[in-house]
Amino acid sequence: MDAIECILTRRSCRKYLDKAVEEDVLNKVLECARYAPSGKNTQNWHFIVISNKEVLDRISLEISKVDKRPNYSVTYGAPVLIIVTGKKDSSLSVYDGSCALENIFLGAHALGLSTCWIHQLTYTEVVENVSLYEYLYQLGLPRDEKVIGCSALGYAFEESKTTLPRKENTVIYVK
Repeated sequence: MDAIECILTRRSCRKYLDKAVEEDVLNKVLECARYAPSGKNTQNWHFIVISNKEVLDRISLEISKVDKRPNYSVTYGAPVLIIVTGKKDSSLSVYDGSCALENIFLGAHALGLSTCWIHQLTYTEVVENVSLYEYLYQLGLPRDEKVIGCSALGYAFEESKTTLPRKENTVIYVK
């Protein structure tokens, strides 16, 4: 798959097969993330990769307490959640982490995996859930970092057949 095809055909997935992601494939996706551009080449990110179902269930439960969504699954059933973090005191963290997430999405798609950008761990009311963040610290989140975003990752239950139309009139040319 060439780069343009990868960009134009990637879609978010919200239903996954109950199938583990092979370690070598997961490592290739993470390598793509590490090669994302970063301001001043600081590479100020960390990637917390969770494939333990009990841990995913605990995170889902904590979010559902705040979000008031019963039976919520933070990964929509995907077997992997990649949490991208960055320095709290860096003005570049959100941008750098977002670039790393996009590389995760595109790299995964090129390798036959599906993804979905997960925002819930960045919502103010979720961030203020002390028990959830203490749990994330126990999992390895550095205390001087914040969650930039996450990616659900796995094999799609079915290929997305719908494409929402793209908005028109979003480009301004200055010649």
